Amino acid sequence: MGKKATNILKKLPEERLRDIEAGLLTAAEPLVETPYFLVSANLERESGQWYVRMYATRPDGSFSLSDCEQFSRKVEPAVDAYMESLEEFKEVSYSLEVSSPGLFRTLTTDRELLFFQGRSVRVEYAESERFDEGILVGFDSEIRAVTLQSAPNPEDPEASPVTTVIPLRTPDVTIHLNPVIHLPE
Repeated sequence: MGKKATNILKKLPEERLRDIEAGLLTAAEPLVETPYFLVSANLERESGQWYVRMYATRPDGSFSLSDCEQFSRKVEPAVDAYMESLEEFKEVSYSLEVSSPGLFRTLTTDRELLFFQGRSVRVEYAESERFDEGILVGFDSEIRAVTLQSAPNPEDPEASPVTTVIPLRTPDVTIHLNPVIHLPE
């Protein structure tokens, strides 16, 4: 993937980097088919090499090695075409990497908060040991708030779930996927 480097591009301004990452999402997203979801695309330089890192998942949070291979084959032509269209990367090599964002992923973008509705999350507050856990049932991008619903209480089956609206005052609040571990009975 990519071309042989004849021009060494060492650094990009942060704003340009974010523009390219948004372009990578736009280029790859039309090729992403159900059941996959493209979580994010990052352009990073490590040890003198540029990497396009795409993170993808399925609605249930699984993403196998086989999924990585299939996803990579599907988006690679669009990533190559987009990168070759960029003046900065005409003669610069890069590698495409596709992986899962991980089980305990921090949800940082509107697209993630919308996609992961219905999943168990943990909301943590900076400079405090306080946290909330529940099912992510809503996200309002205008007021920057999430809505959580508590899980049913097995000790009190008649109790109604509690719904909580939490404003997102970044970086004061972080939201993590909270995988539910099912133990054999």
